[in-house]
Amino acid sequence: MIRAVSVRNAEQLRVVLAAGNCPERIYLPYPVFLGQDRELAAAAGLAGRTHIFANLPYLFRQEPGMPAEEDMENLLGDTVVPMDGLLAHNLEEASFIRDKGYRGILETDFQIPVWNAEAAGVFAGLFEEAHWEWTVSSEFSLYEIRELLGALREKKKADPAAAGIVIYGRVPMMVSANCVRKTAGRCTGRCGEFAGFSYTLRDRKGRMLPVTGDCRVCYNVILNAVPTSLHRYPDEIRDLGLGRVRIDLTTETAEETAEILRVFAGNADTKGPAAETTAGRFKKGVE
Repeated sequence: MIRAVSVRNAEQLRVVLAAGNCPERIYLPYPVFLGQDRELAAAAGLAGRTHIFANLPYLFRQEPGMPAEEDMENLLGDTVVPMDGLLAHNLEEASFIRDKGYRGILETDFQIPVWNAEAAGVFAGLFEEAHWEWTVSSEFSLYEIRELLGALREKKKADPAAAGIVIYGRVPMMVSANCVRKTAGRCTGRCGEFAGFSYTLRDRKGRMLPVTGDCRVCYNVILNAVPTSLHRYPDEIRDLGLGRVRIDLTTETAEETAEILRVFAGNADTKGPAAETTAGRFKKGVE
């Protein structure tokens, strides 16, 4: 069932590669391709024929002192790790990549939602010079996904096989340039450097929300306290006929990563991951 996996560190990647049936596509944080995190880069070299994608920043800050444009231009040149495609999270970076004449695979994540067949046609036109792929919105129910894919086949606005879906991962609740560590008086002092951090926030119900920070372009992502997992619906996912199903790893340890992979490979004794999960709106739809 697993065809694509996004990892954050070498520990997670080594588990993915050791699990057997290596996924067709692996996403690595973009700094790896710019010469950062040699441990992760070395692990990526063991991926064989797996396609390696750069997971781009959630924010593309075109501001004085911000190296976003320089980094993107370097990514489109010769990189330390061979790169087969890009995963974009916002239209600014996707448009910048297009304007630079990129001809590889440009995949847009669910933060750039394709709400209907007409929208798919617009995006296909915007990125016609690149090989455009996209990810189903996390706001869609199973019924709505079926409706969208059916409309695409009928109207032929875009190829349904270019669509993918995230079947496991923590959905970003907020992406913000208002750094939570700086607000708490604990700034790393490394803005503009290839550095990051992990943090936690407690919500009003007492749940702990993981926070990941990217000091290079000075922003943070507040993640859902509970991962979204569609492990209960393997037949429904398979019947959609999507081009990719993806697991997004963020805060998971090596042990948790191995367990998640076993669950989605159908080899786990339990009915799902040990940690609490939610199916999100997959069976509910937009409310």
